[in-house]
Amino acid sequence: MDLAHALLFIAVSFMLGLGAVGAAIGIGMLGSKFLEGIARQPELMPM
Repeated sequence: MDLAHALLFIAVSFMLGLGAVGAAIGIGMLGSKFLEGIARQPELMPM
């Protein structure tokens, strides 16, 4: 049972890590599109 629990722990931590990486990539893309929009129309920049 120890091997099964170890593999389960590794699988869960791998899934959580991939979820965090995916969220970080999404937030980075959102920020880059925001800055790109501001560069195209600077008068719409929030104060």
